[in-house]
Amino acid sequence: MALIPNVSVHGRWRAATLVALCCSAYSLAAHADGAPHEAEPSPRPGYEVWLEAYERFATRRDFDEPVFLVQAAVDEIRVQELGLTLGLRLGLLLGLSARFELPFVHRRAAIHYAPLLVSRDEFAPSFWDELQGSGLRAPLVALDYELWSGRHTAVSLGAGAVLPGDDNPGGGLAPQRLPPSTGQSEWFVESALGVRFPALQLELGYHGGYHPGDASTYLVRRLGGDQVASGVLGDYTTHHLRLGAVLFPSARVSLSLAPSLWLDENPPVVVKGREYQVFRERVRAELGLEARLSTRLGGGHRLELFVADVFLDAHERDPFFPIEVPERGFGLAFHTGVP
Repeated sequence: MALIPNVSVHGRWRAATLVALCCSAYSLAAHADGAPHEAEPSPRPGYEVWLEAYERFATRRDFDEPVFLVQAAVDEIRVQELGLTLGLRLGLLLGLSARFELPFVHRRAAIHYAPLLVSRDEFAPSFWDELQGSGLRAPLVALDYELWSGRHTAVSLGAGAVLPGDDNPGGGLAPQRLPPSTGQSEWFVESALGVRFPALQLELGYHGGYHPGDASTYLVRRLGGDQVASGVLGDYTTHHLRLGAVLFPSARVSLSLAPSLWLDENPPVVVKGREYQVFRERVRAELGLEARLSTRLGGGHRLELFVADVFLDAHERDPFFPIEVPERGFGLAFHTGVP
């Protein structure tokens, strides 16, 4: 069986190569509109269409906290995600625009199961298993409103929903496939403040999500002893703060750097109508950085190369891993539109 390579080494080497490419273009410079799921400071009439392809990767070796997908004891999971996102922003009227995203993913995960005690002096040997799965992850629908647009500043607000996708792991006791979605819906609000100068553009964005808690087929069923989970999560919230800096935003070639902070609640598990916290920490914190090199092609077209990494390894404590993969990877995006 061909296992996924140790992405924590090979993946970082490829990411470092792309960072070097971005840094070498500093003298040219680049726009990076925020990631497609973030509100922008100036939604405009007209339309914008984008297509973004990426690869993400991560390795987890800390399993002190539960993993929803796998109930047996494991000591390592390696995951690789290939994604393709189609997005549309459609200007309506009076500064209002609609935004739609269709994210498709293909994931592979190599899972190393720990030795299993079958009797007092006998252990079943450890082994590797490989899962994969493809499909629509979680469509997004949102409305953005340009609250204020001046010569140097712009303020916008947004609100929308993320619809749950397929979360079936294909097996009762052990997963047979890697589901494309966590099966959890989200209602969110966004805000963005942009400040623009001739050679520099700054953007501060916030994304706050409320997850009401939904039933999912892969959820933990054994909580310890004879307790069995009902397959339902309680409600929880997620927060994402992003600060973007774009050098030479009006130039043909520009460069952007965007540090991010994530604060995500760990969801409670519902058992017989009562919620139980099965995690030691209530909130997971993560810091990330994204760099984008953008080239204007003329005719309203734009091509972007981007690379991203995270630094606190919050996925080592994420119960949705490996269905949720951290933003560590690289990709290419194409934008076109009419103002």
